[in-house]
Amino acid sequence: LGQYAFKDCSTLKSVRYPSGMEYIPYEAFTDCTSLETVIIPEGLTEIRSEVFNGCKMLKNINLPDTLQKIGSNVFYGCESLVEIEIPDGVTSVGDAAFKNCSSLESVILPDSITNIGSYAFVGCSSLQTIELPKKLNGISNHMFSGCNITEIEIPVFCKNIDCAAFSATKLKSVVVPAS
Repeated sequence: LGQYAFKDCSTLKSVRYPSGMEYIPYEAFTDCTSLETVIIPEGLTEIRSEVFNGCKMLKNINLPDTLQKIGSNVFYGCESLVEIEIPDGVTSVGDAAFKNCSSLESVILPDSITNIGSYAFVGCSSLQTIELPKKLNGISNHMFSGCNITEIEIPVFCKNIDCAAFSATKLKSVVVPAS
């Protein structure tokens, strides 16, 4: 499966990804605006950048336990995605990975994640609660801008909180660990 393989296939509704593949290539399903369901088998370790970017109707996706990395802009603009559980073993979530997923209410982040990129959840206006991974080493630029989160606990290993990380949120409570 090559880059851009199904890009702009506006009538594609479901994908059952084949077993034996290690990654989904760059922009493989970008702007498949009718795509609702994706089934990914065990064995896949990486979802490369912009794979599901602009898949406005994507509602159901299972991420395999073998997944280790989610690239930049992977779910950018997936407006119908309500929840996602990132499996334990994932260590990195790229820049703007969930940007403008306006229906996203629930995100489960495993403690294996050490890095989440800038703008990762910006514009996720339905997101009200999130528990940050214990091993997260920093909170990037605009990571939660425009989210409706009301409380956040900063992880012990977090070394920095970057520019506008929580701008335009509904924060009422912030817990910062003793250093």
